[in-house]
Amino acid sequence: MSRMKVLGIGVSLVAVLLGFAGVAAADVITATADTFLGEWDGATNHGSDPNLKISPGGENIALVYFDISGVSGAHIDSAYLNLASYGPYTAATFTVDRVTTAWVESEATYTNATNSVSWTTEGGDYVTAGEATGTRTATNTDQYWSATAGGAIDISAIVQYWKDNPGTNYGIRIVSDTSLNLDSREYYNQYNNSPPLTGYFPPLLTIASSGGSAPVPEPATLLLVGTGALGVFGYIRRRRMS
Repeated sequence: MSRMKVLGIGVSLVAVLLGFAGVAAADVITATADTFLGEWDGATNHGSDPNLKISPGGENIALVYFDISGVSGAHIDSAYLNLASYGPYTAATFTVDRVTTAWVESEATYTNATNSVSWTTEGGDYVTAGEATGTRTATNTDQYWSATAGGAIDISAIVQYWKDNPGTNYGIRIVSDTSLNLDSREYYNQYNNSPPLTGYFPPLLTIASSGGSAPVPEPATLLLVGTGALGVFGYIRRRRMS
């Protein structure tokens, strides 16, 4: 057996082992649907509005949906919600929860999830399991929270639930203790139509995942791979000693 063949077998074995272990992956996902629910205009849909209003006491509630079907990793290492906000420029605390009822961007209102389906509870159905919080500092400028710049909201527990329970991703619900506006995807699309540029940012979800989609190897398969690896290394050792 030539050295090149031995090397080729070794590389193949390493590739197999890496496939079993899973390779970390990163995804940046733009919101595919967003709107806000207004208590004082309960029958009005805001799916095409250029911003997402959020207010104390649930007077205005933002809903955002991200399609995570393309995320390959089974384990969510991190999932950062990236938002852009503008006036008023006061400190704020945000709460993010998992929505439990399907809604339609162009139909959802404070009272209804769709034109034919009412929320069980007005203002949107949600659970607090995996609830995430984030803060915005007082400033005189617009803010964008990114995973790299800091301040993004980690919603890993929510995204992990979606991965573990396919068919349960109905997006997230965002409320705040301060009234302010967030850029919606409509505002972003109106002015940019490209990845984030200064001034206009859609809601983004930055996900790091690992584990891949490769099946867990059976013990017999692991034994076969391990035996093959030992054989290759033994061959190399014998050639060097001869």
